[in-house]
Amino acid sequence: FLKHVTHIYARDLETVDNLKSFGYKNVEFFMDTAYFAWNWPTHVQWRAKYIVVNVNKNGEKFLDKIVQDIESYAKKWYHIYYVPVSKGKNLEYSDIKYYDILKKHFKMEILDREHDFASFVDVVKGAEIVISTRLHLFLIASFLGTKTKVYPYQKKILKMQKVLKEIKL
Repeated sequence: FLKHVTHIYARDLETVDNLKSFGYKNVEFFMDTAYFAWNWPTHVQWRAKYIVVNVNKNGEKFLDKIVQDIESYAKKWYHIYYVPVSKGKNLEYSDIKYYDILKKHFKMEILDREHDFASFVDVVKGAEIVISTRLHLFLIASFLGTKTKVYPYQKKILKMQKVLKEIKL
C-alpha cells in the first residue's frame, strides 16, 4: 500500500522517523486535528471540586488501577463525572458498561459531550484531573491545561503524550 502513496502525513514524530528510516522521503508531521477542533473558552469558574473519568473496552485491563485513582479523589469528597465517549449499540464496546461497573463503587454523574459540547468543555476545563483511556479526551484535556492521567492501552496515546511534550503544546 505505502509503495503507491506520494506523500504521508503522520500524527506523531516517531512514525515520521520510522517511515523515513524505511526510505520514504515525503513524510511530514501533521498534528492530530482533534486537538484544534473547538474554539476553547478561556475562563470558567466552579464551586465544587470534581474529576472527569472515562474507561473503554481497550482500557479494561487498567480498571483496578483506575478504581484506586478514583477512590483517592472520592475519599476527599470530589464529585465524579463519567464521560461515555462510545455509546453505541455494541454493548461490549460501549463505555456505559464501565459506568455501570464504576457506579457500584462510586456515586457518579454522566457528563454528556454530545448534548452541549461547550458545557462539556467547560466541565473538563474546570476538573482537578481527567482520568481516561481515550486519546481524544486526553487531547482535549491537555489543550485546556487540565491535569491528565491517561492509561495508554495503545501506543498511539504514548506517542501523542511525547508529541505534546516535544512541541510544547
